[in-house]
Amino acid sequence: ATRAKMNAIPVADEDSDDLPLVRVRCYARRALHWRLDVAPLCAAYAAAFGAYALRPELEEVAVVGTPCLVLAHLLLFLATHWSVRVRCATQLYACPPARASLVCAEPASGAPRLCPLEREAAAPDAFFFTYHKRKYLLGAAGKGGGSPSCRKLRMPSSEPLSHYAECAGLQTPAAVEAARARYGSNDFSIPRPAFSELLQEHATAPFFVFQMLCVLLWCLDDYWYYSVFTLLMLLLFECTVIKSRLRNVDELSELATPASAVLARRCGKWERLSSTDLLPGDLVALARTPANRLLGQPVDTIVPADVLLLHGSLALNESALTGESTPQLKEPLPSLGLPPSTRLNLAEHRACVALGGTKLLQHSAGAQPRSQQPPGGGAVGVVLRTGFHSSQGKLMRTILFATERVNGSDRETLLFILFLLAFAIAAAGHVLSVGLADPARSRYKLALHCMMIVTSVVPPELPMELSLAVNHSLLALHRRDIFCTEPFRIPFAGKVQLCCFDKTGTLTSDDLVVQGVAAVPSGSGGGSKGSDGGSDGGGGGGSDGGGAA
Repeated sequence: ATRAKMNAIPVADEDSDDLPLVRVRCYARRALHWRLDVAPLCAAYAAAFGAYALRPELEEVAVVGTPCLVLAHLLLFLATHWSVRVRCATQLYACPPARASLVCAEPASGAPRLCPLEREAAAPDAFFFTYHKRKYLLGAAGKGGGSPSCRKLRMPSSEPLSHYAECAGLQTPAAVEAARARYGSNDFSIPRPAFSELLQEHATAPFFVFQMLCVLLWCLDDYWYYSVFTLLMLLLFECTVIKSRLRNVDELSELATPASAVLARRCGKWERLSSTDLLPGDLVALARTPANRLLGQPVDTIVPADVLLLHGSLALNESALTGESTPQLKEPLPSLGLPPSTRLNLAEHRACVALGGTKLLQHSAGAQPRSQQPPGGGAVGVVLRTGFHSSQGKLMRTILFATERVNGSDRETLLFILFLLAFAIAAAGHVLSVGLADPARSRYKLALHCMMIVTSVVPPELPMELSLAVNHSLLALHRRDIFCTEPFRIPFAGKVQLCCFDKTGTLTSDDLVVQGVAAVPSGSGGGSKGSDGGSDGGGGGGSDGGGAA
């Protein structure tokens, strides 16, 4: 533990994220015979069987001790799946980054996670790992002594403005390969886990193991039909939860911007590339796609990455990121009139940055140098951030890892369980004392019933009951036209005492939808006045209808 504490590497230069990393620790795998969940227990098994072989009169001790030893081994095995810290203590050992194969990433809030550590191809003494879809660089200690360092991969989005004004794209194939190795591809691929992997994860969860223990106790008490029915019900429930998780992964993958063709200037010439091949430093041309000639319908043009506009102007719809449907006008970088030595700040200089995932409504080529004019026209800009490091990627990460940020207070739940446990222990103690006073009563059944009394504090059907309660809440909300994208937050909503809403512009659209026609009954008084009033009311209703839409 002391060695692991000394091996902690703080994460520097971390911006204000939802789940910032605080420190990382480097580990390597122990050999099988040196693992603390293997060697000590093997020695204990050997000592137990040797003692029983040498002293057969210890049969009663062996009958009780062997199941306890097996149970302890099983709990230790499960603890390595439940806790990353237990796994690091039993199966890994702390070491310098040069000898490590895994990194334990510790966020400011939430559980730590083990990430594979890989070596940079261009720098033998540099390593990297991926945490929450973002790349972190880990530098080993230098020859002069210094301590290892860790920081998040920096995208070229805070350079001096002169750097972007003089940018001509990636000029050589070597520069393209170096940028690809450093930044990766511009995609939002979310690996779809296999059903068997998720089933193994759910089967080793603490509560599911507790449920299986309860089923085993019922089987030992000759409750076969009830036990088998409960087991099948639990397995069916876990399978439905897994199917729901897989469906959510598929729906999230559909939110990502599909790959499209884009013009990029590389090696001194304009090339048509896939948007997934874009790299930071590329010079790209942004132009609205013309309408489909066959169907006569407009084709949505999505900005493929965060782009700093150098020449031309754009009109964008940023509702996918901000919820604000009002078109935003983006001007080129020279229009800001800032000194060339000023460093780019995405928050302050947002007026010249086209964010990835936004919809391109209109473009204007503007005045461009002859050497940088793209074929077919279009506004020219330089790529700043790609993939999960972009603005759209941040939104995707927010949705993908939202469950890890829900850390509700479990103090009330723990106190309630301890309150019930006190009564269960008192009841089990009373049953045990009365049973021991009866010499004719089976000690096996007595011990079994005492354990069942204690385990009955938490009913095995509790997860299914909670799921039914959440589903009932979802149906009640749906009947009121309220749609919940994160059902796991419903139990936390019961503690809400005050709701604050932003202006309606972020919740509505500027489209006007005809909802119907309000006619004035014939023969009613004030016909002309009613007609004018109806016209005004219709206009107001149309506006409200558009807002509701």
